[in-house]
Amino acid sequence: MKNIYILLFGLLIMSSCIPEQPQNHLTLSGKLENTQDSFLTISNRQGIIKEININSGGVFKDTLKVEEGAIYTMEASNNRAPIYLKNGYNISLVGDAQNFMKSLKFSGKGSDNSNFIIAQVEKNKSVQNPQINLNLEEDDFKKKN
Repeated sequence: MKNIYILLFGLLIMSSCIPEQPQNHLTLSGKLENTQDSFLTISNRQGIIKEININSGGVFKDTLKVEEGAIYTMEASNNRAPIYLKNGYNISLVGDAQNFMKSLKFSGKGSDNSNFIIAQVEKNKSVQNPQINLNLEEDDFKKKN
């Protein structure tokens, strides 16, 4: 009996040492409110790599394979947004097609990159022309910033 426990313990230890195989795809799912489109497109610089069906409730889910981790373009209802995709990610998003960029919220494995990119784009919009800030006198600059 003691030998069976030792054997089982040894098998458990060996199975925990097997490295996890990297996934060769990613999962993208979510819900878009107020969308009139029946699909969401994912594109890179060469063009569309995937069209994902959106049901009548705005819900979608699909898997896709990307060559490498990179920023892609997601488009629905004539609105575009950047999204960082990499094989192995499991990203879920929610948003509103009427207020696309400001409403997008990503969650799940790999979502932090896309949330950061969206926040960065929104911040850059608020900065406007940096030359205006550079032309300000020191006191005016400090008041503005």
